[in-house]
Amino acid sequence: MRPFPPWLPLLLCLLVPTGALAVVINTGDGSGNTTPPPDDPGFANVGSASNSLTGVYLGNGWVLTARHVGDVDFTFDGIFYQAVPGSRRLISKAGMEADLAMIKLSGPEPPLPPLALASAPIAVGEDVTMIGNGWNREANATCWNMSWVELACPGGVFEGYERFGPRVIRWGLNRVTGIDGYVAGPGLSTRAFEAVFDEAGLVDEAQLVGGDSGGGAFLERSGEWELVGIHFAMGAFMSQPADTAVFGNLSAMADVYHYRPEIEAILFTPPHVPVLPWPALLLVGGLLLGVGRGALAGRRRRDA
Repeated sequence: MRPFPPWLPLLLCLLVPTGALAVVINTGDGSGNTTPPPDDPGFANVGSASNSLTGVYLGNGWVLTARHVGDVDFTFDGIFYQAVPGSRRLISKAGMEADLAMIKLSGPEPPLPPLALASAPIAVGEDVTMIGNGWNREANATCWNMSWVELACPGGVFEGYERFGPRVIRWGLNRVTGIDGYVAGPGLSTRAFEAVFDEAGLVDEAQLVGGDSGGGAFLERSGEWELVGIHFAMGAFMSQPADTAVFGNLSAMADVYHYRPEIEAILFTPPHVPVLPWPALLLVGGLLLGVGRGALAGRRRRDA
């Protein structure tokens, strides 16, 4: 495989998220990493949405996901959970709406540990574990020329993988290569960081592809895993074929540390208890008092 010519990054454009993003890995035939890694960052806390997208269970009944995932239900660790109707909360900061949302699950809370949110800003050079509902890729790499005509590998200018098979929750690794400031979308502006899909990258090098937004990026700090990012967009080359992951693509993740105060304000808000006007309180008190007197009278008759 020839190295990329120096002008090639000029062809790279950050795509507006129109569907979903997922994790594809470069290791082996690409079908691995579907069980938690030995040092588990929170694999079971990443689940699939009812529209085949993804969300991350934070705790206290709340799921954090990308806004464009929509108002959906989720499955975590094989158990289906319905969303509380109307519970979806959109996240914004300083008047800028982000591609982030939180959804409350109904019924008993998932038996999963709460996740620690990012305690410090992400830095270039840090390695993150990315988990998403990715599709399986073709076992062998595909090569293309500048016009995206397939060639025998090694050869051409581009190299990567085509889609093969269904989606599955999978983890992979990548190194942060940039802090993007804000990534624009339709009516949205999201503080994000990015990682490049590098052919000579980490073992289990990962890339986001069309498949499942809302997955999580995790970083271990001082022996504790933290949720530092939410997958929401990818950077692909101009005219790149759909359902492909090509070396040189970007993965964009919303910066959880930047939005931590807004996330925690939702996560730890106590349940809403409606305030009754004072006439209603008197009525309720009178009814309760009446019930109490009746029950007491009945007990006296039984004791006599």
